[in-house]
Amino acid sequence: MYRSPSSSCDNDVKLTDTISYICNKFKGHKLIVGDFNYCNIDWKFWTGGNDEAKFLSCLRNNFLLQHVTEPTRFRASDEPHTLDLILSDENFISDLSYLSPVGKSDRVVLSFGCKIGIIPRNNSYKFNFMKGNYNQLRLLMCKTECFRLWGTLSSEPEPSS
Repeated sequence: MYRSPSSSCDNDVKLTDTISYICNKFKGHKLIVGDFNYCNIDWKFWTGGNDEAKFLSCLRNNFLLQHVTEPTRFRASDEPHTLDLILSDENFISDLSYLSPVGKSDRVVLSFGCKIGIIPRNNSYKFNFMKGNYNQLRLLMCKTECFRLWGTLSSEPEPSS
């Protein structure tokens, strides 16, 4: 995900709505990685200004963990900031490394692994009997001798008592 540093309040609301939608709609592990550009968040205490507080509230409400603990942006004499985040719903992130920037970028490269076990699923085929062409099946069955025999046997009158 990417959030512009000059993002509008409306865009910030859409960002938090999207994160909540992902967390509530989909089953399984969630991993959200991106440049969120919230420079006023203190990740040690999970605090920040108004805009940041709404974002932090979204993360808390969706039980998301934030794994980046060191600054990811360094520019000249500016204060370093943690702007690039790795969010997950469980602690399955491993081997997080902060690598040198690419080219003349002021951002570190984040490298990490995911410890997620995959459970093999046995795909079983299920027939959808609502899609059957039963008229065509009846015509086909009428053409077979077996069906004609079954039809004459089943149409015999019951003996009266």
